Amino acid sequence: LLSNYFQAFRIDHVLGFFRIWTTPQHNYSGFLGHMEPCKPVTKVELEQSGLIDHLDRLLRPYVTANILNEKFGGDTNVVV
Repeated sequence: LLSNYFQAFRIDHVLGFFRIWTTPQHNYSGFLGHMEPCKPVTKVELEQSGLIDHLDRLLRPYVTANILNEKFGGDTNVVV
């Protein structure tokens, strides 16, 4: 578990565990980059995994005040 190694980590960095933003060597900025590996997940794969029925829920952030209060208690305002 990551909690054995980290107290907190940025959610946008989680993607980096699975893929990385790469750019051509001659490029001066990241504008011409892409995610590697860049193979998309297809609708069929989502249907086969059972996730297609939950897409609306999975595509929206889901961190409620109750979740934050449960995890951080009186420190919730500091965390947010």
